[in-house]
Amino acid sequence: MNLKAGWREVPEWVFVDQDGKPLDPGNLRGRVHYKACEKAKLRRVRIHDIRHSYATIRISAGHNIADVPRQLGHASIKITVDTYYHWLPSQRIGEVSELDQIGEVRDNPQPIRNQKEQGAATEAVTT
Repeated sequence: MNLKAGWREVPEWVFVDQDGKPLDPGNLRGRVHYKACEKAKLRRVRIHDIRHSYATIRISAGHNIADVPRQLGHASIKITVDTYYHWLPSQRIGEVSELDQIGEVRDNPQPIRNQKEQGAATEAVTT
């Protein structure tokens, strides 16, 4: 993968050396990434962890789910959804709403619908 292999320009997300060849990952981590983490007063994290953090933050913030896979270079939106589904805001809202509904049922029981049921309920309470 280099400029001679077909790219007219190196995409901005690809780190290459002066010959257009990919940088050595160990060299990048040791000479650049870990020093940047230290300077920013962050714990050492893998570069791939930053990628996951980026995707998680975007999805949790409710950004367009169709944009995220393009930025991550996923072949399809399915990969992104399968990986980050649990971070979709609508997913969490639904779970919280269900809990609210359960609480409402317990706090506000259904009214007794007829006199026969009401008599049976009163009898059960007094005995």
